[in-house]
Parts: sequence; structure tokens; C-alpha cells
Amino acid sequence: MGTQVFEFDGAEGQRLAGRLETPSGPPSGHAVFAHCFSCSKSSRAAVYVSRALAAEGIGVLRFDFTGLEQSQGDFADSTFSGSVADVVAAAKALRKVGRAPRLLIGHSLGGAAVLAAAGQLKGVEQVVTLASPFEPREIEVLLGDAAAQIETRGEALVHLGGQSFLIRRQFLEDLRSQSQAARINALARPLLVMHASDDPIVPMASAMAIFDTAVQPKSFVSLGDRGHLLERREDAAYVAGVIAAWAGKGPEAERAQDLLEGGTGPSALVKAPSAFGYAQTLARLEAAIAEHGLTVFARIDHAAAARAAGLALAPTLVLLIGSPRVGTPLMAQTPDLAIELPLRLLVRSENGGGLAEIVFEDPVRAGARCRTPGEADPTLARMAALLRELAEAAGKA
Repeated sequence: MGTQVFEFDGAEGQRLAGRLETPSGPPSGHAVFAHCFSCSKSSRAAVYVSRALAAEGIGVLRFDFTGLEQSQGDFADSTFSGSVADVVAAAKALRKVGRAPRLLIGHSLGGAAVLAAAGQLKGVEQVVTLASPFEPREIEVLLGDAAAQIETRGEALVHLGGQSFLIRRQFLEDLRSQSQAARINALARPLLVMHASDDPIVPMASAMAIFDTAVQPKSFVSLGDRGHLLERREDAAYVAGVIAAWAGKGPEAERAQDLLEGGTGPSALVKAPSAFGYAQTLARLEAAIAEHGLTVFARIDHAAAARAAGLALAPTLVLLIGSPRVGTPLMAQTPDLAIELPLRLLVRSENGGGLAEIVFEDPVRAGARCRTPGEADPTLARMAALLRELAEAAGKA
């Protein structure tokens, strides 16, 4: 594998800086990676995911949007529409050198940009969003109090990720003018939506809105507890593996397909440490379950069963919970899901006196074992978000 400098002209003639990650052998295809808002081609997500995809055999161009890092232009004059134009320019630049991209990948606001750009690029066959908002204007929340200053004064200095950016009113006006829902509905390309249930910046509801608005073929893959920024190499490797499997490319596609189908990958189980002991954690969890109007179908006390058999086991209890109104339609559509439902929450403590831990399986990955690969039901993603919310309510001080 290798990294090559790749510069090209943007829509307004400004020089944009990029890096082309190349596989060690002949590439099975090429992609454009659009980074997150106020990030750059050097962000960990951009670098790690691009290089992990190169390891899967896919060449990837990651580049700086106008006015960021090494690209020319003034970021203060930039807009979301300008970022969309940058994505289009990047794809066309690759095509000019005989590496026409068939895949667009966007992280956070970059995902919104690739969704908007895809309709202008006939050669693009597939689109992937990572932790992306449904509507571009959703990122206004990141501006905090500065948004009001921009409205009244025309511009304001915004502090994001340890850096300061001058943002003008035209940026907000452009965000609000986007018809993103119509673009997503008319995408007419396979779409892969990837989102973490614990994303603190862009809520899971945004991913669900993208998925619900898009038409088939579309796929949803939960990123579990990987958060928003995707800054760990192992997370990037997982993301790249799933993308390669979904896109049907790369020498590791078979291994990655196992991840996509809910195989033995490391993210099947989500473990949430509690700030409380076993008894208090269990009581708080049962209270949270009741507050959500869910049914506890069974309580399996493994420690009690062990004692009855004359054996010893640290406190270990499983709660089977759910709602027939939610689970029944899923099982009617996919009968094999009955083996995965109701949802299960494990509460345990290694020694009974220390802090407890709550464990559950990601419903998206569990459900994927019972259906056609990639056709994840958004209800399962909502279940994943619910389980995480319950675990947080029970274990967070």
C-alpha cells in the first residue's frame, strides 16, 4: 500500500489538496472520502478508514474541503453547496486520471455532502454515510451561542475541535436551503448507512431518517458504541471491512461479510460498566425498564440456580424484556427473529462486592443473522439505542 499526493482544481478554480491511498495490488475499485465538518483529510477517521479500505483493495481519495488545511480558499466564504461541488470535483479529477470512483463515502457532514453530490455523478454506483445528519442544518447545534451572533452580526468566530473558524451568515442560509430529503429519496443507488447508537453529536434518529427516506436497495449497519469521530484504528478497520463486504470488493470481503451478517466480530456484545454495585444496578435497571413501559418476560438468576446445585457463581442475572407490539411485526416479517427475541440484558458482578456490568447483544447484528444480508430493519437500530439508554440509566452516576 502507499499514499500519493493528489491535487486538483475545485469548482471555483481553487487548488484542493488530497491524498490517494493505493492498495498493494491492482485496485478492485476507487472511492472518494469526504471528511467531517471542520475536519480535514488528516483527521483520524479519514486516514484510518481510507487506509483500511486500501488494505481491502479499494483505492481511496481523501481531500481537504475548500479553505481547510492545505486546500486553497477562505473557509469563512465556504458553504455546504461549495462542499458538494468539491466532492464532485474530486470524483471528476479521479476520472480524468483513469480512476473513476464508483463509491462515495462521507463522514458526518461529509456524508450529507456525498448524498447531495451523487446525483451529479453518473459513474458513482454506491454511497456510504458514516455518522451523518439527515438534514445539513442539523449541525447548527455545534455552533452553540455563535449561531445567534452569526444571525445578528453576519459572522462569528466558532471554536470546534480545538480550532477557531470564522463562519458567516451565508453558511447558515445555505444549510437551511438544502432539499436533502428529496435528494435521498431520488438517490437511485445502493446506500449503506452506518451509525453508532451512542453518537453524542448526530443522534441515531438522523440515521433512521436517512434510511427511511431512501428507497431500496439500502442497508443499515449499527456501529455499536464506536461514537461519532471514529478515531480508533480498530473501529476504522471494522468500518472498512463492512464497506468492502457491502460493496462486494476486496480480498477480505468474505471475512468482512461475516461481520455484516452479524458473525463473530468483536462488536456483537456491548458491555456497559456501571458506577454502582450489583444490587443497585439491577434495581435501577428494572426501574428504567418500567419507566419505558416495557414488559419483563423472565428473570433468569444464574447465581441462584448455581447455589441450588451446590455450586458457586458470582451475581449473574438475565432479564428478558420487550414489547409484543414491537416484536410481533418483526417476527411476522422475519420468522427466524423469534430465536433472537425478546431482548436480553445481563447484569453481573465478578465478586458480588465490586462494581457491576450490563451486557447486551446489538439487536442489529443479531437480526442480521436471520435475514438477507444488509437488509437491516430500522426498528432493530431503535432497539439498540433503547438498550443503550437503559444501560446508561442504570449504570451512570
